[in-house]
Amino acid sequence: RRQYPSEWSMVMLNLGNVCSRLRDPEHERQAIVFYKRSLEVRDRNLYPREWAETMLGLSNAYMIGQSSNWDWKSDFKQAVRVAQTALQVVKREENTSLWANLSRVVADSLAALGENRQALAIYDVLTKQLITTFRGEKAGTLFYNRGNTCLELSGQHNKELLQDAIASYDQALTFVSEQDHPDTWAMIMHNRGMAYLYLPDRGKQHVDTAIQSFDSELRVLSQDGSPEEWAKAMLAKGMAFLALGTKDDRIAAAQYFDQSLEVFTKDRYPSQWSMATRLRNKALGGTPREPLPKDVL
Repeated sequence: RRQYPSEWSMVMLNLGNVCSRLRDPEHERQAIVFYKRSLEVRDRNLYPREWAETMLGLSNAYMIGQSSNWDWKSDFKQAVRVAQTALQVVKREENTSLWANLSRVVADSLAALGENRQALAIYDVLTKQLITTFRGEKAGTLFYNRGNTCLELSGQHNKELLQDAIASYDQALTFVSEQDHPDTWAMIMHNRGMAYLYLPDRGKQHVDTAIQSFDSELRVLSQDGSPEEWAKAMLAKGMAFLALGTKDDRIAAAQYFDQSLEVFTKDRYPSQWSMATRLRNKALGGTPREPLPKDVL
């Protein structure tokens, strides 16, 4: 480090990047250590671009490195602080890509913290003015995250925001394909279906579109391979059939709730088990077209 500070700093940066690409909490914590070591040498005034790129890596590591053993809110707040500090140096007109990626960290972290209006304002700039900065799945997940923010702000009943969420999910699907990114594609399909299902004027056409989204999602999910996501899709599909309201639809809904309960057992998933059990009982003997329950995203 003393003899070759620049080279040492680059090695620390590369080690951080390698750990970060593994995308699991343990390696992200290691990445944070490496990025901080690199920043001990990379001076903000002498090497502003290199310093900002390292700050981007550090902010991403804070944002991704979540684990039940860590204070996730503190990590997201730290990601915002690091990215916003770097944005004090990076000018949009001089380095659009770096500015956009730092801004995305801020938006994603704010959304995770529930600061959805601030996040949406940033997403609007990125998706409407700078989307060409992102490619493929990164562009798709940007629209997906924007859609999720609209869905959260909608309170699951605001028609305009729900339609905005659907438009974002549809945009996301133009960048993410079932063949190339099946897991991401399935997540987009699921939330798209939920947005249609929550539309206040929930007619048959909207419910049918929701069911089509859930069916599409289930093409790439299996009970063995992705049990929790598969069960969420079954639960959502049951809700859609329950919303249709006919006797046959309620019977079908009960069957989907039963399938979700194969995974959502009382001991492992008490809240999901309670919801699925309650909805199953409603399907078999309750009143159709009651308000849909929340929190199945």
